[in-house]
Amino acid sequence: MALPHRRRSTSPLQHEPLYWDPMQHLPAMFAARPWDGLWPGPDLTFPGKWEDRNWRNVPGPIYGAMTDGCWFGRLYAPRHVLYGDDVHDEQEFLYRQPRNVHELRDVIVSAQADPYVGWGCDGDTHRTPSLVRDWWRDRDRSRDWITVGERALRDLVADLNTIDSEYGLIDTIYREQAWDAFQDLAGRLHIPEARASEWFDEDRRF
Repeated sequence: MALPHRRRSTSPLQHEPLYWDPMQHLPAMFAARPWDGLWPGPDLTFPGKWEDRNWRNVPGPIYGAMTDGCWFGRLYAPRHVLYGDDVHDEQEFLYRQPRNVHELRDVIVSAQADPYVGWGCDGDTHRTPSLVRDWWRDRDRSRDWITVGERALRDLVADLNTIDSEYGLIDTIYREQAWDAFQDLAGRLHIPEARASEWFDEDRRF
């Protein structure tokens, strides 16, 4: 009996590498933009020290260390950079490693905008399998940090729902002001705008 023909998978995931290494593309990225004072070289862009790294960085070569909290990351690389919300001047950190040359360029530009020049790109030379396991074992610490922000934002929307239910104002003249207040709190909590918007739309009743 002939076996049925097995269809070949057309999933795009089968063509994607399991790990996209930014360091393989970094030299070409800088070679395409020679240093002219506005585009510093890699040594001036990533001089950060491993021992100064923010504990929230995800594993990978690029990490935020003794960075400044000027919020440049959300302008240039919002899908990769967040802020620490701690005593270290709300340092920037990388919550998602770049996965293509376009994302890598965004991260480079964000790092170059840091006045403290605290970004590093030698994480893979320091992070051992043991350290990766420690990072994964300590993931609840990151989850708790994110959960606090989510709870505060959802509580704000619940309060806005109550105000609208009792006075019927937010769904009319104060809708934009409610959204502005929500965005301001999300920014202070360093929650990505896309994630915060999802929570806002899920919970609001106005």
